[in-house]
Amino acid sequence: MGQTFNRMMDLLESNFERQERFVSDASHELKTPLTIIESYASLLQRRGKERPEVFDEAVEAILSESVRMREMTEQLLLLAKQPEQWNVQLERVDITRLATDSTRAFREAYHREVRCEDPGPIWAISDESKLKQLLFILLDNARKYSEDAIEVRLEAKGQECRIRIVDTGIGMREDELEKVFDRFYRVDPARTRSLGASGSGLGLSLAKELAGAVGARIELTSTEGEGTEASIILPLSVQNGPLS
Repeated sequence: MGQTFNRMMDLLESNFERQERFVSDASHELKTPLTIIESYASLLQRRGKERPEVFDEAVEAILSESVRMREMTEQLLLLAKQPEQWNVQLERVDITRLATDSTRAFREAYHREVRCEDPGPIWAISDESKLKQLLFILLDNARKYSEDAIEVRLEAKGQECRIRIVDTGIGMREDELEKVFDRFYRVDPARTRSLGASGSGLGLSLAKELAGAVGARIELTSTEGEGTEASIILPLSVQNGPLS
């Protein structure tokens, strides 16, 4: 009974800390997009009817900030949950099929060239929906910090398989690699301004937690001015086939 009580107290304390952090994160991060939306709505009210170019600029900015705020809120809400509340269901997943389908959807959504290898079925153990979310986060990161084609490479070696997302964008310094998984960390804005890259600084933090929840790990290698490679490393399935 004592162990159960202690576990319950630890869980309550952890939940309280996560909720407190969520309130702090939300108030910190949502302030900027809300201010931008309010500013452009006010501009629309004053000049939008007489000046079509102002109308177009304001609507585009409001839409962009609304989408960013929605994505940020979804990420914050997920991070506020305990990992055991994520309903992780580990199963055999065909990594090749998942990567092919995901890159196709990403290519259509963002009109960016994304090439994916097809080495044939590679079966790994993971949670398919959360692995797909993890892959989308890393693809989106590559999209934001590069302009050329993104490569998705698949390989199986030993008891593991890798999904490698490779871009030839601005890359990162070694000291930045140590910080990119921290909440709200952003790559130097001076280097990303020409790409128009923006984000909440939550994506890779969420990616790290998702990877841990589905039994994967993430490795990043990068060279400033040359590009970045992000790898999702998963345990291979012992049986080469789906669950019956």
